[in-house]
Amino acid sequence: MVRPEEMIVWSQTRLKATACPFRGQAIIDRVGPGMGSPVAELGTVIHAFAKEYIAECRELERTTNTSSVDRLIEKAIAAHPLRPILRADASDLAWKFAEGLIVPATTDGHVEWTLEADLNWTANKPPRWRGTLDSAFLDGAVWHLDDWKSGWRLASESECEADIQLPFYASLVLAHYPNTLAFKCQYHFLRYGEVRELTLSAEEIKEVWRPHFKSLADNHEALSTYPAQPGSHCDWCEVVPSCPIEKRDIAPITDEREAAAAAELWRVLKRHVSILDRSLRAWCDSHGSVQVGDQAVGFWPAPSKSFEDAKAVFDMLVTGGIPEESVWRQLGISQSSVKTLLPKGEWGALRQKALGLLEERTSPKFMAKRRTQDAIETPDTEELALP
Repeated sequence: MVRPEEMIVWSQTRLKATACPFRGQAIIDRVGPGMGSPVAELGTVIHAFAKEYIAECRELERTTNTSSVDRLIEKAIAAHPLRPILRADASDLAWKFAEGLIVPATTDGHVEWTLEADLNWTANKPPRWRGTLDSAFLDGAVWHLDDWKSGWRLASESECEADIQLPFYASLVLAHYPNTLAFKCQYHFLRYGEVRELTLSAEEIKEVWRPHFKSLADNHEALSTYPAQPGSHCDWCEVVPSCPIEKRDIAPITDEREAAAAAELWRVLKRHVSILDRSLRAWCDSHGSVQVGDQAVGFWPAPSKSFEDAKAVFDMLVTGGIPEESVWRQLGISQSSVKTLLPKGEWGALRQKALGLLEERTSPKFMAKRRTQDAIETPDTEELALP
């Protein structure tokens, strides 16, 4: 029998981390390098700002109060560690938050709300489940739950539907408000101005999500070893430097002999990755995607956007007050695009005349080259500077 003081208190972060036992246990133990990250720092500051901003709006009985944004974000930055390079980003996200939020006029609202529940999902001790909700307010018998996302990753609709975070928070709220009928959940991706929404019934929470949470916790606690399991979580893992698979904790180079060995390994790996990429592409082209953990490697639709009418874009920017020289410099024309537009033969004379306008620049490029080669070759994508 596990004593209460030895019981793991599960949060949604810990439950998510169990997709990789190594990461899950590291987060439970809070050990190993790399537990902090730029995303975590930025998130802490934005959440502190959001709490102050919403509280001030409610105190003033206003649904918005953009005049306080600069003052409150500076206060949040001063109170929490933040890399200087992220200060402008934090300010930008704070403005996006304020401009996109209408603070609900309710007395039953909570910000940075910490809730706990016991093993049976009741509001009793000792706690088995714990979470801190970004924002929640009650409208009749429906709770509205909001989560602010300040990171650089925009999750798809299907990813948000499968995500456990807001269902987990809904389960905690239901433990304290058992008469709740439903939950309206929203993930707010501040950087992109996008919202992902899902509605959950109380029955769905009880019959589907709670058993799932229990299964994740029980399965991890039954482990005696904690192997690393690669998957999509590797892209944002906090404990990558100590991961036995990633092995990214490569020691710094300290002398010329180590530098030469590293350069040789880098050269070989770079060539092998290129060969492996071609081989894997050929396989997937013939046989379909390959499953690796919770990811599938293969060919997938990749939507892209482009301006079909470049002149219309140019005219709009210049009319809007952007200097022509700046517009040309940013839009740019590459050497390769001129060659494609003006093939040899019929357009030979114009082609040579256009290429004669190229302005050569030299800049450092990390690469391997023969020792007899004196100059770094100019990339084929050198921009053509237009008057």
